[in-house]
Amino acid sequence: FIKEYYFKVSYHGVPLEHRHFMDFLCKGNVALECKAISSLGAEQRQQLWNYMRLTNTPIGILYNFAPVKDQCEKYYYDVNTKTITAF
Repeated sequence: FIKEYYFKVSYHGVPLEHRHFMDFLCKGNVALECKAISSLGAEQRQQLWNYMRLTNTPIGILYNFAPVKDQCEKYYYDVNTKTITAF
């Protein structure tokens, strides 16, 4: 795995200055975002989905450590159809 995996984004072929990073990139094809908040919401899901799209990472895991019972959401990104589905 790579902790704090940094990647650059380009817009219409022009590289942007800002660097993004996901918490972990595992085995080159799993994006892992870890949170410690009261509950997962749309903002956290969108962040993971954007990372998956920008890096063409097919598997995404959103893990929340904060509640009494840990929350874990898993997603699959189909590069061909550009769709993300939960599994």
